[in-house]
Amino acid sequence: MDASTLQWFFYVSVASCLLYKLFLSTKTSSSNARRPPGPAPLPLIGNILDLRGEPHPHHALARLAKTHGPVMSLRLGTTDAVVASSASVARDVMQRYDHLLAARSVTDAGRALGNHEHSVI
Repeated sequence: MDASTLQWFFYVSVASCLLYKLFLSTKTSSSNARRPPGPAPLPLIGNILDLRGEPHPHHALARLAKTHGPVMSLRLGTTDAVVASSASVARDVMQRYDHLLAARSVTDAGRALGNHEHSVI
């Protein structure tokens, strides 16, 4: 194969992967009807850009909580997260949904950073 054929194949492969990913994100968005409100995520990166502009991530989450309320949903890359930004709401979530939180697995990033044995969730 010559270089132009390989280049064309590469572009078609990348475009196919992106279209597939976009199709999956739109297909799963209809099943998220019960999720709390939150900023609209971008394809592939989610709401990661909404967390910038502040010196610390918790400042950005406090800014988002003023707009979306004390409980909001964020998509961080391909991972969906529900953020409880006040102590009373976090206590309520820990009491009401403790059976769901106890069954969560530790992510690879959590293991790599260490201290996952002492994590609350």
